[in-house]
Amino acid sequence: MRVVCTAGHVDHGKSALVRALTGMEPDRFAEERRRGLTIDLGFAWAQIAGHTIAFVDLPGHERFIANMLAGAGAVDLVMFVVAADEGWMPQSQEHLDILDLLGVSRGLVAVTKADTVDADTLDIASELITEELAGSSLAGIPIVGVSAETGHGLDTLRGLLGEVLDAAPAPVDRGRPRLWVDRSFSIRGAGTVVTGTLAEGTLRAGDELMVLPAARPARIRAMECLKAPVEQAPPGSRVAVNLVGVERREVGRGDALGRRGQWLAAHRTDAWVRVLPGYEIGKRGAWHVHAGSGEWLARIAPVAGRPIATDGFISIDLEAAAPLCAGDRFVLREAGRRATLGGGVVLDPDPLRPRGAAERAARVNAMERRLAALDDPAALLALHVTERGAADAARAAAAVGLASDELAAAIEQHRLLVLGPALAAPVAAARWSAAVTAGLEAHHRANP
Repeated sequence: MRVVCTAGHVDHGKSALVRALTGMEPDRFAEERRRGLTIDLGFAWAQIAGHTIAFVDLPGHERFIANMLAGAGAVDLVMFVVAADEGWMPQSQEHLDILDLLGVSRGLVAVTKADTVDADTLDIASELITEELAGSSLAGIPIVGVSAETGHGLDTLRGLLGEVLDAAPAPVDRGRPRLWVDRSFSIRGAGTVVTGTLAEGTLRAGDELMVLPAARPARIRAMECLKAPVEQAPPGSRVAVNLVGVERREVGRGDALGRRGQWLAAHRTDAWVRVLPGYEIGKRGAWHVHAGSGEWLARIAPVAGRPIATDGFISIDLEAAAPLCAGDRFVLREAGRRATLGGGVVLDPDPLRPRGAAERAARVNAMERRLAALDDPAALLALHVTERGAADAARAAAAVGLASDELAAAIEQHRLLVLGPALAAPVAAARWSAAVTAGLEAHHRANP
């Protein structure tokens, strides 16, 4: 199974296209169907070109961007929709900005309502879309004209979806499952059920998990993938999980399911941020941080102390804890203007607090090294320990995204010292040893 989200401006035909491809109604609420407007996340699925594809249909209206982000945060494939008769619109741009900030780089563009324009207009629309995508993470993705009403182009679209999925790398199971919850509800006789996109790791019936960030114990009673009972769900699945030990009110959108000890409840995180053109990020303002399916109020401060107009390093203080680790992508929206201003990647969800200009400069240098090592959790572990001199091994592994069975190899690779439950950096140990030796020598000189 692969999960594909839709994206695009309101009323450009995202839901209609999903309906035409799957034969299912993605809009879950009567009000959505009555108004012809997607308000919250919709879901549908089908066998297409040899793949089981689960579509997460995202709302296109600007008032529902928070819901859009809850669905896009755990998905790495997109079917971007632009209507041929209207072309590129404001929410087309905001959705592209968001997907670009989240690092989504695989997908295609469906130019809908192709039956309402002539061939020349359709060609011009496709050329303009190509120009809009240039310079983004989705530059160069295929574009196809379609009509959900007449069926024009749908077979071509199905073939292109198959090609995109054939070329996309399969999600890797590194033994650290995390299911971002996008819905929760109760079923009479079964209890609490949560649904989400399992972006990483495998879940199995009977697994003992934690509801994060509250660290509330829960056990998987049963699971379904696309309405079919399963004993296990691999990474990349849409999954519904029936939980034991958790009440409906104790878990909701923005929470996650994960294993005990593998994820931190981050209240403060250091990150790299890219700011969209025309904006600036400083200390002032109220912010919403979106990651996974979650949204948190936050205060932000540039680590270097100066406002950021392009890219740089920031410290994020979250109003409530979030289950984050190094490498997680996020989007920043300003609360007052309800505008997307930027986004980036978590570098340290358990950061040090620099004091003074010298420590801030040292912290910027440390974050630059972390940014360069993001694809290497073992190297991140070494940096994490070296920055502190010593660190709790389990907490450090959770912060940088190392599974327990990867920890020993990382320790050996970077020659970290094991001191009971803690890890120490060789350079720090040498410094401590020198300090002890110097202290003893001074004592003996003073007391021959």
